[in-house]
Amino acid sequence: MLDITDSAINDLLVTSIAFKTRVIKILHLHNRTNNNGLFPPECIFCQKIEIKAISNRKTERAECFPSWKHKANAWENIESRAKQMGLDRFYTLVKDVDLFAVEAKHHPSCLRSFRTAFANHERRIATVPLVTCHQKAFVPVLEYLRFHIVQRNEIVRLTDLRLIYIKELKRNGL
Repeated sequence: MLDITDSAINDLLVTSIAFKTRVIKILHLHNRTNNNGLFPPECIFCQKIEIKAISNRKTERAECFPSWKHKANAWENIESRAKQMGLDRFYTLVKDVDLFAVEAKHHPSCLRSFRTAFANHERRIATVPLVTCHQKAFVPVLEYLRFHIVQRNEIVRLTDLRLIYIKELKRNGL
């Protein structure tokens, strides 16, 4: 049987796994907050004050989350996205915290990486049912080929195979 699931999902997991490895040390960040409740001057994502951005090779300093009057604020989705991605340690750090009020800092590239990891996570969740649906539809095609070509030594039209595949996709809900 064709194993599409492993290769497709592994490709989509690369960004998510890379981001999760950077968040491992996040649990200790809660213990290092100042007496006044403010976050330390490091980025909440990578725990560094300065980094070299890969995209433009410039040094980025950790900056506070901006706030706008008529726009969605950058920090508002971080808590829910961390929970959906299964980043439990990072979620405990930002849970029920107004990141603007406690002056949490981030690098723009780290925030972009977090958003990319979330987009890949959503794409992976949406892709898994599609892959299993296609995999289930492919099994009857293989059985048809084994019966007609291998056992009976017949010639099979590709349009017949296509119709079987489409019929099975519809039956599986696609």
